[in-house]
Amino acid sequence: MADTLRANYLVDLVERHTPAQKSQTARQQGIALDHKNQLSTIRLRRDPLKTGQLGGRYKASPLKPGKTVLVVDDILTEGFSLEAARAFVKATGADVICAAWLKTPGGNHYRGLAGTTPDLKDPYKPNASATTQVNVYSIGAQIRNPKAPEEVADAFKRYSAWDWP
Repeated sequence: MADTLRANYLVDLVERHTPAQKSQTARQQGIALDHKNQLSTIRLRRDPLKTGQLGGRYKASPLKPGKTVLVVDDILTEGFSLEAARAFVKATGADVICAAWLKTPGGNHYRGLAGTTPDLKDPYKPNASATTQVNVYSIGAQIRNPKAPEEVADAFKRYSAWDWP
């Protein structure tokens, strides 16, 4: 996505320092997971890889107040990993915009992370939140434009019918 938009991206910004329980396996075994499964297993890298022609690693974190970061999740079930990434990026002072490529069906509501106790202080270190506060959003409740599916379908039709130079 970033290449298509000719935008910088931080491919290894979020790193997993401890294995997380696989959500699908947990559901099959009747184990209920929550945000802590992600919050306690990831952290941010201070020196993510640079994109573009320069390459190499940043000497200091590029995330700070005044920066805006787009966090993209490939497949979203309940929002645990997307919300954990959002919380860690937000802890740097940067603004965060979240997007998911595909929302899985099956009646799973989106569980937005409203906070952690204690607060996430250092996103570059492992976190062990004692408790989390969650807002539950029913499927489709956050769709801002009810015509979005038709508009996206129309855009794809126009794109596929484009008279390429």
